[in-house]
Amino acid sequence: MRLRFPRLKLKDHAWLRVLLYTLLIAAFVAAVWIGAPMTGVAILSTVWLRLVIIGVPLTILFTVWGLRWRKRRRAARELEEALVPEVPTGDGQVLSERMQEALTTL
Repeated sequence: MRLRFPRLKLKDHAWLRVLLYTLLIAAFVAAVWIGAPMTGVAILSTVWLRLVIIGVPLTILFTVWGLRWRKRRRAARELEEALVPEVPTGDGQVLSERMQEALTTL
């Protein structure tokens, strides 16, 4: 008998996705920061090279995330502008005129 576990969809659980990405980034940083000097290669023991090794992938990752976020925000803004009419419809203008007439008679 084989056990079946439910598949977890990360797009449905934003909190879990953020937690896993944070743990993954922390593990990468720790592996480079602690593991690079353990290799025995002298150049990997320098702080600046380790910072570059950590910084370049993280910069690329955050740039991609930022561009995707900006693209989603722009698409949402365009969708909102397409759905919301520019000129309000309804009888607001008529009510405004009647209110002005009522106020002048008072």
